[in-house]
Amino acid sequence: MSVFYADGAAYRCTVTNQVLTKSKEKGTPCLLLTVVPNVFLAANGDEEDLGLNEQFCRLIYIYITEKTIDYALEDLARLGFSGNKFSQLNPDNDDHHSFVGDVVECYCKHETYEGETRERWRLSSRQRAEALDDKQLSELDVLFGKQMKSRFGNGSSTKRRAKQQNATAAAAQADDDDAPF
Repeated sequence: MSVFYADGAAYRCTVTNQVLTKSKEKGTPCLLLTVVPNVFLAANGDEEDLGLNEQFCRLIYIYITEKTIDYALEDLARLGFSGNKFSQLNPDNDDHHSFVGDVVECYCKHETYEGETRERWRLSSRQRAEALDDKQLSELDVLFGKQMKSRFGNGSSTKRRAKQQNATAAAAQADDDDAPF
């Protein structure tokens, strides 16, 4: 498989298939998920819609061994599985837990294997951050305000905000001037 997706990047993906199987080389039991990356998740919080294209599907292997069982169970919990038997993951069972159609956050890492760069896909373990409220921010100011002032002085963040607003206004003006009508 050639490298197509960005190294170290996060993606929102749709699960299109699942199967309990064994790895080809060692025969290690694993849950194999087929995913299609739909959205690129930039580090700055921006998102880019990639669309759903089966041609660019990727595989996530969740290995099930004595050494990996804790990681496997964490991944299953991330996927929303709450069963208590691996047989509940088998699509051949009528009452199995299906991940097909679920949207999951994944990341892609490039690795070199036998001299060839390949993508390795995993479920993302990053947690969405919850913003601090005003009370919590005030508590931080009380605790560490002296260190902030000694490091950065008594300056105000409004200077940066004003520069950003001026740049945005200038860009909007330039866009208006470039309009053909």
